[in-house]
Amino acid sequence: MNSKRISLFTAAALVAIGLFGAQAAQANTYRALSPGDPDTGSCSTTHTNTATAVVEAVTDARNNPGPDTVRIGPGEFTAPSAISLEGSGTGNTVTITGQGAATILSVADSEAPTITFDAGAGSSLNDVTIKIPASATPAPKEGLVVRNSFDGEPPVVRNLDMYVAGGGESRNLYAVVLYSGSDLDNSSVDVHSANYFTGAVKANGSGSDVSRTYMAGNLGAIQNVTEGDMTISRSEINATGHGVQNASGLLYVKDSLIVLSSGNAQAAVQNTGGNTGSGDLYLNGSTVIANAGSGIKAMASEGAANANVFFDNSVLAGAAGTIELTATNPGDSVYFGSDSGAFDSTKISTSGSGDTFIDPVDVIDLSAVSPGFADAGAGDYRLAPGSALIDSGQDVDPAEGALDYQGYPRACHGKADGVIRRDIGAFEFKTDPADDCTYPETSILAGPQSPTGNLTPSFTFATTKNPGTYLCSWDGGPETGCTFNATAPDLGLGPHTVSVRARDQYGNIDQSPESFDYEVIENVVPTCDTDPSLCPKDTTAPKVTGVKAPKKTKAARVKVRFKSNEKGSTFKCRLNKGKWKSCKSPWKTPKLRKGKNSISIQATDKAGNKSKVVKRNIKRSTGKGR
Repeated sequence: MNSKRISLFTAAALVAIGLFGAQAAQANTYRALSPGDPDTGSCSTTHTNTATAVVEAVTDARNNPGPDTVRIGPGEFTAPSAISLEGSGTGNTVTITGQGAATILSVADSEAPTITFDAGAGSSLNDVTIKIPASATPAPKEGLVVRNSFDGEPPVVRNLDMYVAGGGESRNLYAVVLYSGSDLDNSSVDVHSANYFTGAVKANGSGSDVSRTYMAGNLGAIQNVTEGDMTISRSEINATGHGVQNASGLLYVKDSLIVLSSGNAQAAVQNTGGNTGSGDLYLNGSTVIANAGSGIKAMASEGAANANVFFDNSVLAGAAGTIELTATNPGDSVYFGSDSGAFDSTKISTSGSGDTFIDPVDVIDLSAVSPGFADAGAGDYRLAPGSALIDSGQDVDPAEGALDYQGYPRACHGKADGVIRRDIGAFEFKTDPADDCTYPETSILAGPQSPTGNLTPSFTFATTKNPGTYLCSWDGGPETGCTFNATAPDLGLGPHTVSVRARDQYGNIDQSPESFDYEVIENVVPTCDTDPSLCPKDTTAPKVTGVKAPKKTKAARVKVRFKSNEKGSTFKCRLNKGKWKSCKSPWKTPKLRKGKNSISIQATDKAGNKSKVVKRNIKRSTGKGR
């Protein structure tokens, strides 16, 4: 067996996914067992003929109303001809679960080896191995076909391991074909062939998601339907002809690794606009390695056709890392845009009599610098310390919970400045494997009563992430390391300011410093600062009053006015769910988003008492357009 399940997934994650068939109680459970297997368990029927047991168990589930489970035991179940595993529509879902590598399904007929999983909404096929028979005849073949011919959502295939028997080759094969928007997750499809065409995954519909999956073949993956769409995420593609292809539809490739090696190599990434339609291919956070053939090809060839490639936060490298843009006829249009990508600008070529557009923004030109992979010769395309791709992705926060190819947070800090910013490529670099890739927050718990006669007053700082250290700046000077109970240097008489930022144990540094203003004077009368017994402790919280903010605006930023009922209070403001920042009235907001926005204001008096948060809503209307 030639199985290459992606190594980035932890054992705990695989166990959790493998328990899919053991969730809520099903109406009935049907069992397909190898002859002599004593573990019958609790089930409605048990079938033991290895040529027919799986189909018989699924048929029992289909004939019984309601959701059912089919459990397949260990052993090799080989049918003489094509297998059909069918459900029967909405409400009659079927969950088919094997035992991973111990459960092997196959078809003896090498020219028609298809296993069809056609089931209604909520159905799934889990933890099975499919062995494709070797074949040298040119007849087109399909391995596993997944569809929903009934109503509702398409079925899902999880934890599939597919390979060609005996390490042989199967000619003219599409190993997994996804119809109706069906999905494939956490799987390995390895149908590599040195001599014949093989495709690992083909999407023949709209909405199919392929995630955390290893795909090896002459063709890795293809979105094969005009105006269809397919998403590939956190996956690896190892191809000898084409890595990924898009045929006049939408193909999204996110946080994935594509490697095109020798053989009949053509293109690691190919996008086609035809039949006066548009082919749009989006790569984001991905690593594309073209060791042969071409790197990226975009072609429009039907007249009035469009082929668009959006290459963001991604890297194209390798000896054959070219970008070839072909607008064949007048009226055809090809576009290549890259925001924070990395590629060799000298390897871009255009051809044809149509229009070609190239739009690079904040890209790294690999004609001048190395991508800085850990060990490209050994196939290790993680980033090495000092790589130019580290912290060079788009300067915007990724979607909440976004992960890279390995399962790390999609943005971590990789440099000494402690700034959390995404990297270019599929792999996020972490200076510490344990880094949680989040910022600490800083607060100033105590400082001197102002004015004070103490030339070197004391301060107490705190952070949301302990243990932590601090960086202090006095009167706008350079930052230096300080402790949570810092003492100010002697800055002389007059007004002074300390600004402080927390740094957590992984090196992440708060990007919103806290500040404290105080004044040092001489010959002061004793005050609470020098003699606390003179003043009772203030425990009354201040109030934010006089808030003036527009309810509606067309402006991107507005001014907000406010005050406190206690003199000397300081304020913090924030927009929506952004970070709290020190502010003064009038406060000019950051950029408002379209629609509803919420501003929040909080006052802190000299004793450190905090007011209730006062909120106001501002609706921004910008009219039509982006």
